[in-house]
Amino acid sequence: MVPTMIDFPLLASGELSRACEGYGLGRFKDVVAFVRSLPYGRISDLSDLSLVLAEKRGTCSSKHAFLAAVAGELGQRISLRLGFYEMNGENTPGVGDVLKRYGVKAILEGHCYLECNGTRFDYTREVASENMNLDVILEEEIAPSQIGSYKTWKHRQVLQEWLHNQAILLSFADAWMIREECIRAIGST
Repeated sequence: MVPTMIDFPLLASGELSRACEGYGLGRFKDVVAFVRSLPYGRISDLSDLSLVLAEKRGTCSSKHAFLAAVAGELGQRISLRLGFYEMNGENTPGVGDVLKRYGVKAILEGHCYLECNGTRFDYTREVASENMNLDVILEEEIAPSQIGSYKTWKHRQVLQEWLHNQAILLSFADAWMIREECIRAIGST
């Protein structure tokens, strides 16, 4: 049996839940389905989560921060998580060719997702499995407001440690550039 996220009615108690109602979304499961169906792409301002709806796109960070913020407006406890994993062509569709071009088997990626009642949920893509199945090597709870500068700072810190511990012969700048190219490749799949 596939675990499911909790569901509850939207009561338009805040800016984001009111925006959801403007799209005809009356329950949290409807918001999840809508956000999940949006194309993968960065929003123009990570400090404004309403842009997920307005620009009709989002990444793992903005989509899950949006969902966690909507739940928070309604007094529901759904945790926004930042986890780090070794991104490769098998666990992240679209990045295999990029990594191969640089002769790298994997690159450390920071991924946001939700956790509810001890189960992880990844709504980044419409085709993603509901119960996330990545080998997360480091994880922490973050607030929706932390998907911008904090997430970038933390990712850079953990990537530097990972490069050192794995004895990978890449500079930090090259590793970050490969990672950015992988993110662009994900957006085009």
